[in-house]
Amino acid sequence: MKAIILAGGPGNHHYPLAEGCPHPLVPLCNQPFLVSQLVALRSRGIVEIGLSLSPTDVGAVSDHFGDGSVWGIRLEYAVDPVPVGPAGAIRQHQSLIGNDSFLVTSASTYLRGDDLEGLLRAHGRNGATATLGMFPSNEGMRPSRFENAVVSAEGRVEAFEILHASRDRRRRQVFSGVYVFQPEVLDQIPGEGYADLKEQLIPKLCADGAVVSAHPLGGWSARIESIEDYVRIHRRLLGEGCIQREGLNTIDRDVWAADDARIGASAYILGPILIGRQCVIEDGAQLIGPAVIGDGCRIGAGGLVRESILWPGVESRARARIEYSIVGSNFKVDPGRQVHREVVIGNGTGAPRRYKADGDRDNHGRANGRHCGRSKPSRWPVEMPRSWFLRATKRFIDVSAASAALLLGLPLVILIAVLVRLDSAGPVFYVQRRCGRNGREFSMFKFRTMKVGAELLQQQYKAHSSVDGPMFKMFDDPRRTRCGRVLRDLGLDEIPQLFNVLRGDMSLVGPRPLVMDEMQRSPNWRDFRLTVKPGITGLLQVAEHRECSFHNWVRCDIEYVQNWSIALDCRIILKTTLWVAARVARVCWAPEDWSEEDDGGAGEPIASPAPATVLASHAAKRQEEMP
Repeated sequence: MKAIILAGGPGNHHYPLAEGCPHPLVPLCNQPFLVSQLVALRSRGIVEIGLSLSPTDVGAVSDHFGDGSVWGIRLEYAVDPVPVGPAGAIRQHQSLIGNDSFLVTSASTYLRGDDLEGLLRAHGRNGATATLGMFPSNEGMRPSRFENAVVSAEGRVEAFEILHASRDRRRRQVFSGVYVFQPEVLDQIPGEGYADLKEQLIPKLCADGAVVSAHPLGGWSARIESIEDYVRIHRRLLGEGCIQREGLNTIDRDVWAADDARIGASAYILGPILIGRQCVIEDGAQLIGPAVIGDGCRIGAGGLVRESILWPGVESRARARIEYSIVGSNFKVDPGRQVHREVVIGNGTGAPRRYKADGDRDNHGRANGRHCGRSKPSRWPVEMPRSWFLRATKRFIDVSAASAALLLGLPLVILIAVLVRLDSAGPVFYVQRRCGRNGREFSMFKFRTMKVGAELLQQQYKAHSSVDGPMFKMFDDPRRTRCGRVLRDLGLDEIPQLFNVLRGDMSLVGPRPLVMDEMQRSPNWRDFRLTVKPGITGLLQVAEHRECSFHNWVRCDIEYVQNWSIALDCRIILKTTLWVAARVARVCWAPEDWSEEDDGGAGEPIASPAPATVLASHAAKRQEEMP
């Protein structure tokens, strides 16, 4: 049997831990996270492993692991220059897989060999084409998404639901991120483009009558979806003494230290604690577990480390305090300073980024006697406005600009409303339920640009979408009205969304609002974008290279969430304003470029697909994305 580890693609669960550090190399008890997966796979006799990586990560990972011979395995690397999705990444390892069954896991899943043994036996016993590893719902996990497998009494998967936390809080089984496949599933993966496992491959196998089964993993395996999960797995490994590494000595109860660690005679250490190689713990320092001290760390005299995880090279100077935090590699804490309930990550250049937990001691599983797995989901994975001043400033800009725009543009709004009403039968405004922050639905307003009943015809045109991925978009959509064509090309159909901004449903700048079904293809991306309010315009709409592809959409949304600032919002608003002005000027100066197309008459819904020649041109076109 072979194995594929999916470690590429945007929006991985280890953010912000993987900022400046490839997430296969994120430390877990002072070893790269990938080591635990390789050890588990090797223990089950799986020694040929494919590793799918992003272009930015492949160099560092290959330098560290090489061809895998040191670990008793053979590694094959594949790079995703353009994100192709989990199933697309498997496609890149087709030569490695050959005619053997193979196991697929994500880089965010902690594996133990005993759990894999049961999964592999169940796959063979059931004669399954695909077997999904599942966690029972009582494992204490509180993920940001809910993935429920509908399993029959015979253990066959009948349906697979991927929900956001705002949609459903009932969990029967939680997906572990581990699959076992037969080689024939490779024939079901599209030859190009973005391809997903849970949203495309598994439903297709079920529809074709293939045996798709589910097997519960009841042991040690865990899925790392958040900082809470990262802390939890450390606490569990330390608490149960599952520390296996050469060169470690047990110097006290639940205290493990490397052979070359230097510990002062008057240092106070209360386990469970793991102390790495070449660490220096000076006299008077206090270490209170559960805690991990990375290789090469130095804890100064009188300093305190309490329930924290320190990566290699951290220097905590005299009387400095690090409590309930994760501190990235080579960070220095000045004398007498404090790091409290933070994630401090440096990428080797400039000042490190600091992430504050949005919550109380729940993030460490200590408040109200609750287990850390049952605490409320934290906001660690994204760096967004953390101070009330920044949030208030963004809201002030939204309200001020939207009010001014509506007041000054009132004549234009009235004119457009009249033209829409005269152009075709139907309402002036189009109202649709879209997802706002945290998945809360709201009614989004637009000027109607399509004929009445156009949404009922979307399935007829789905195959002719001008963009890949789950979103549907057709340039020169034949369902548009004559007035709607101009409004869309100028971006003026979005003007009513200024009312959504005033109501607080939207912001001027942010990821474009979508319906939930359009975001299920990439749950990581969905969870990122739903942490902020959607916007009328966004980074994708003003990007210099408006590549209309799903992966570019994902990249721009995640980049905006991670790098939000007032200055960035202002730049996007300015670029959008200049773009609209340039389009209006083009209409005024070159009206011949805007000739109307015959679309079947005003007010009449299209009863059949457009001619083949028109549809072929739709598929070939790659026009600029409208803001």
